Amino acid sequence: MASDVSAILSAAKTTIEGLSLTGLLNDEIVIQQQEYNRPQTDMGVLIVLKKRSYQKATNARDDVTYEIKVSVFKKKNEALTNNDDVMLMLQTISRAFHEKRITTATNIPSKVGPATIFPASEFKLGYDAAYFMLQAINREART
Repeated sequence: MASDVSAILSAAKTTIEGLSLTGLLNDEIVIQQQEYNRPQTDMGVLIVLKKRSYQKATNARDDVTYEIKVSVFKKKNEALTNNDDVMLMLQTISRAFHEKRITTATNIPSKVGPATIFPASEFKLGYDAAYFMLQAINREART
């Protein structure tokens, strides 16, 4: 049996694959433990669990929030034109998750945090990128 977090990350990947984004193959959508281990592709989506936190919900259960970084990247366009594909993918992916349940494991709708657009750290590595934080909230038994 898979952990709740594994089920959530896999469901996030499956949701993104189901969007059939132009120019993006399913094997370019990757779940990683660390974001520096980027797939060797021209374009892709990286899914990384960043944080897990607890909040008391009921006498017997906690709301567990899994913060997941969803990054869209492509090799840097030196002409600084045509970055719209990164923005369109980010927009489409974030809309697929906002206020929706990711899996049956997440019984509270997810939230999409603010996006970071073309951060300098990614630009220095040779990528045009944008990312947002996805909050998947799961009500779990306190044991």
